[in-house]
Amino acid sequence: MFGDMVMSGELSEDTAQDLICNIGHFCRFGLLMSRSKIIALYATAIGCWSAEDRAPDGEPYSNDKVDVTIKEIAQSS
Repeated sequence: MFGDMVMSGELSEDTAQDLICNIGHFCRFGLLMSRSKIIALYATAIGCWSAEDRAPDGEPYSNDKVDVTIKEIAQSS
């Protein structure tokens, strides 16, 4: 399980966030995807999850539409 490998067995929101983050790293460095393609992949995946989550049998007619925007936060010195 992912939590056992990277989070000392912890299962929490932080574990889920780290998994999602690491999927992005895998796409970038393992699959050589661009940032824009990774963001599009996340948006499609979130739309798929949302549609499946609200479909009674888990098989929706189509994905929900999701827009993902990254706003970089300036670091203070």
